[in-house]
Parts: sequence; C-alpha cells; structure tokens
Amino acid sequence: MRKWFFILLCICSTAVWAQDFRVTSFSLLESDLTARVDPVLDLNGDACALVRVMADKRFEFSGPLGIVKREDKTAEILLYVPAGTKALTISHPRWGMLRNYMLPLVLEGRRTYELVLRPTAVVEAVPELMTDTLIERPVVESMEAELVTKEIQIKQRKSYPTHWVFMAQSSIGKTFSSGAMIAYLHRVGFYGSFLSNWASVKSDGLECDKNGTLYSTNTTPYYKTTSKQTFYIIDAGATLLLARGFWAYGGAGYGARQKYWETIDGQVVKNKDLSTEGLALSLGTILTYRQFSAQVGLKSIALKDIMLTAGIGISL
Repeated sequence: MRKWFFILLCICSTAVWAQDFRVTSFSLLESDLTARVDPVLDLNGDACALVRVMADKRFEFSGPLGIVKREDKTAEILLYVPAGTKALTISHPRWGMLRNYMLPLVLEGRRTYELVLRPTAVVEAVPELMTDTLIERPVVESMEAELVTKEIQIKQRKSYPTHWVFMAQSSIGKTFSSGAMIAYLHRVGFYGSFLSNWASVKSDGLECDKNGTLYSTNTTPYYKTTSKQTFYIIDAGATLLLARGFWAYGGAGYGARQKYWETIDGQVVKNKDLSTEGLALSLGTILTYRQFSAQVGLKSIALKDIMLTAGIGISL
C-alpha cells in the first residue's frame, strides 16, 4: 500500500509542476506605433514584429524563427520576433512550459501585439490521494502544433532575403563616368545599369586613323593638342545570391567611346582607331547591410576598353 501511495504522489506532483500558467489574451495593438517608428531588424534586414508580454520577468521565450531581441521593462517584456512567426514556446522555472503555443495571428513586421500570461491555481496533490480517482492534467502538446512548427522550419530554410537596391555608380578607366544601378536581389534576381561621361560633341562627319590621316582625302591636317570624347554604356543581367547579404551579378549590353580630334581650322574629326563601340560585358558583386548597399565590378566594351566600377546606395 505504501508503494502505490508513493507512486501516486510522484505522478500527482509531476502533474502539478507541468504547467501552472495560461495565456489569457493575445491581441493586435493598432494604436501602438513603437515597432513602426523604431523598428528592430532581423538577420535578413527585415523589420520585426513587437510582442508586449504582460508576465513575470522569469518567463523565457523561444520560437521556430528565433527571438531577435528581448527587453525587460518595469511591467512588461518586449519581444522582437521575425515577421511570419506563428508559434511561441513559453517556459517558467517554477510554473513549467507551454510548448508551441499557436498564436491567433500570423505576426507582421512593424506591428505591435500584446500577450497576457497569468498563473493558474496550483492543484493540491495530497487531498486527491484520499479519493479513488486520479485527476490527470492535460498535456499541452499536440500533433498539429508539431506539424505547423515543422512547416515553419521548412519555409524558413526555403526563404531567401529580398531587396530592391538603388545605387549611384561611377567608373574609372580612360575617362571618368557616372550613372546609376537598380537591382532586384533575391536568390536569383536582375539588375540594370547605365554609365556616361555626360559629354556631347558635334562632329563634322570626318573620320581619321590613329595617325590623323583623313579617310575621305587621304591627307593629314594639323590638329590642336586637345581632344574630346564621349562615352556611355548600358547593360542588364542577372544577380545570384552567394551568401547572406552578398550577391554576384553579370550581364551584357551596348557601349561606345568616341574619340574626337580638332584641326587647327576648327573641324571636329572622329578618330576611328582610338574609338571603341560594340558589345558591353559587366561582372561584379553587390553587398547589402540593413539599408546600406555597395557595388564593385568591371565593365568592358568589345573586350578592349576595360574599366573599374563602384557604387553606393540604399537597400529597401
């Protein structure tokens, strides 16, 4: 008889400590702009959701997508969690654990929610032993919660960071040029770029070789020591995610660099041998960190005119 009494006492004591708290409410705080005005970003650079927890400071929290930041305030706990969080595991050193609590709402970035936790009345174990019926406490763990958690983990592995990037760009080569690049960054994305020295030259329709000999008359006039040139290159292509916040890009387009000499008579002659135009190729890398983005790469025109490019801008 003493043996069975001891077994029942252990079972009931375990039941008492299994979980002695409950979620009394969970709601969206429409008027709370804390998460929107002062956002906290996750590892992907996306804004988190804020959960204001009204509970004892000894509570601990975890989730399939992790907890980005926790702040203990005077009367509440501030949890910043990634957008898309659907469940939380809540534990307390004395009151037990609530595993995979399914939130009534899928959390959205830059929005604030309130979670209220309250302890339940502790069940006295010894008086229950005086009866013939053993009261069993429900176990807060279901097959549905486990399946949802696995689904969230699978989606997390399959998700990739997504950014729109806008950058001011410049190149260093035979001439200095400037322009812009726009890119949509995903696992596989795309970009477009334009560079120019923003110069305009009005030609008289004459052309010469590298020695200055005119093709039309086969004569070599005298030239001024100064020269002019125009340059532009436009290209587009694909981007590929290499690591978190780091992409490679490559593409093709068209470019031209026109060199002009001016005779002492004031005629503007295009130096065909010193000019380059045709297929433009581009290759480089893009780095993003929060709202910051940068780019370094190489461009070429007809595989002859090669230049180094660099850019800096914003990431959305």
